[in-house]
Amino acid sequence: CCRVDLKRMNKRILERLIRAGAMDNLGPHRAALMATLEKAVRQAEQHLNAEKIGQSDMFGVLTTEPEAVEQEFVSVRKWSEAVWLEGERDTLGLYLTGHPINRFRKELKHYINSTLSSVTPTRKDESIAIAGLVIDIRVLTNKRGQRFAIVTLDDKTARMDVRLFSNEYESYQELLEKDRILWVKGEVRFDNFSNSNTMTAREVMAIEQARETYLRHIAITVTDEQLTNGLASKLEKLLKPFAEGTCPIKMRYQSERVEATLNVGAQWYVNPSDELLYELQNLLGTQQVSLEF
Repeated sequence: CCRVDLKRMNKRILERLIRAGAMDNLGPHRAALMATLEKAVRQAEQHLNAEKIGQSDMFGVLTTEPEAVEQEFVSVRKWSEAVWLEGERDTLGLYLTGHPINRFRKELKHYINSTLSSVTPTRKDESIAIAGLVIDIRVLTNKRGQRFAIVTLDDKTARMDVRLFSNEYESYQELLEKDRILWVKGEVRFDNFSNSNTMTAREVMAIEQARETYLRHIAITVTDEQLTNGLASKLEKLLKPFAEGTCPIKMRYQSERVEATLNVGAQWYVNPSDELLYELQNLLGTQQVSLEF
């Protein structure tokens, strides 16, 4: 911050640059950069003011050399991938370092039949399930005045148009939002006009709803050492805000002498949201939290 004109490169612009990833090489991660920004701007202003009058502050922190300004980053937790990518989309208009569907890749195989690049036309009375990021929505009106939609999905392997005729459009229109990941079930036909496969949707769910529908339980592994260090109370506090769902939790306890699997009571059934999984993985470790389908 000491090297730039803060009148032109203000805090708001710096925030956007951090969210876009333009400053990734300047710190440990974007969350730390953002948390440290206010302090850095304040120090830069102090440095520039001192430089104008040819002084350093009373503690000698500020000198005429920008390198001498203290560069300590605030210790904060990394942003989740979802927050990271959202920042890129909001500032750049695109996802630069990843694709939102990546974090669902492992679990998708349990409730879709094909990636978009591998989709083939279905037989009569056959349907398949796919998933993708909504990148375009066109709402049209047919000759009878009924509205229908053509939604373009992207799963990083390919793109495909999905048609929702009037009945399906009325049923699922609230789910149709750009940058939302949808699970869609329907029939696939080859469209000669577009020279590509298209799907006629029969059922649509948000990806989180599909996860909850097909997930049997969340399995968490805890060790004797973790429980000794107060994990039980931390886990209870973490689960409480999510404990009005339908997904069971199974706890696998491991010690040097004993291994056991415990079913957590129904009062602790949860909504298996991205936020919950992120918090569990942060508390226990990525390898100690798994989804069982």
